[in-house]
Amino acid sequence: MIAHLGRDYEAALSAIERALSFNASSAAALYFGSHIHSIRGNCARANDYASRALRLSPFDPWAFAAHVAFAIAALKEARYDEAASHLARSAQANSTFTSPRFLQAMALALAGSMEEARQVARGALKLQPGFRTRMVFEMGLLPEFADKFAEGARLLGLPD
Repeated sequence: MIAHLGRDYEAALSAIERALSFNASSAAALYFGSHIHSIRGNCARANDYASRALRLSPFDPWAFAAHVAFAIAALKEARYDEAASHLARSAQANSTFTSPRFLQAMALALAGSMEEARQVARGALKLQPGFRTRMVFEMGLLPEFADKFAEGARLLGLPD
């Protein structure tokens, strides 16, 4: 909550590091850490945390965060098909969270898989008809990631 509501990523990461100093096998701390490190651009640390968390607790309700972390790392390296695959796993891990579905559609569009991207976007819009592309910029992603996802949204014609 410190990270998303207060935008205090340093405090959030400090709390995660403190939690891991008490229990290095805390899947929850690793999942949260993977998420925050990924949206802030520290993809190597995010992937490490995500991998460790999935090994410890593969069916955890927060497993979706690990897949988002992997997706952002893939996006950073322009591996859009791989990003879309991770985002599909994220959506499977938490079917009520619509963001991974929209991000998957955007990654598919960036990969040039427009028909599949449109299909995923239609399904996501059924779940969250009020979605707007500007929401991507409210997720706490670094501008380089948000801009890239927004580019995919524009290719799909998703509402601003």
